[in-house]
Amino acid sequence: MFVMRLEKSEKSTDLDQRLEILISDITRAIYFSICRGLFEKDKLLYSFLNSTSILRRNKDIDDDEWAFFLRGSLTDYSKQE
Repeated sequence: MFVMRLEKSEKSTDLDQRLEILISDITRAIYFSICRGLFEKDKLLYSFLNSTSILRRNKDIDDDEWAFFLRGSLTDYSKQE
């Protein structure tokens, strides 16, 4: 699949642009390939996890935001006591 995407993706002589094209193209191809094997009920969760992984890798979501999303606010727990 990787070699096929290398051959079929848009070409560029600029290395940075070519890498962006490849990352985008391969990510999209793998996403659609995996989604074909998932039940409909699982596709939304997979899409969410895939999207947040990309955002976290790009530093658009930092570790504190991710922890807050997963666990909520620490102050919420102190109010319950």
